[in-house]
Amino acid sequence: KGKVWDQDMLDGAYKTLPEDLPLPPGAPGGMIEYRRSLTTSFFFKFFLGITDALSPTVESSLVSARDKSAATPFHRGPSRGEQHYQINKGDEPVHEPIIHQAALKQVTGEAQYTDDIPDPRNG
Repeated sequence: KGKVWDQDMLDGAYKTLPEDLPLPPGAPGGMIEYRRSLTTSFFFKFFLGITDALSPTVESSLVSARDKSAATPFHRGPSRGEQHYQINKGDEPVHEPIIHQAALKQVTGEAQYTDDIPDPRNG
């Protein structure tokens, strides 16, 4: 039998999520606590979306107006930035706008970081 869609169901789900989706302390990729909190956050967002879809049949006070805003998709336009600088003659190359060697790989996602490298098998 199903459960009533209410705060008690949500609290129960929060208690069972770690059991249903176990994440051992040494899981690959690290950041275990962050990933556990992310699971809870994603479930809460799912709960809000379903509550919104059921709004005619679910008690309106189930979710606060503040929390309801999390169910609304967030859209943001492209970022834009400017950099203003002054070149001091005689201090070259200090203060010159020179792109460092790894910049293009970093901004395109091609750079390989230590977290991207697999652990040695016999290390």
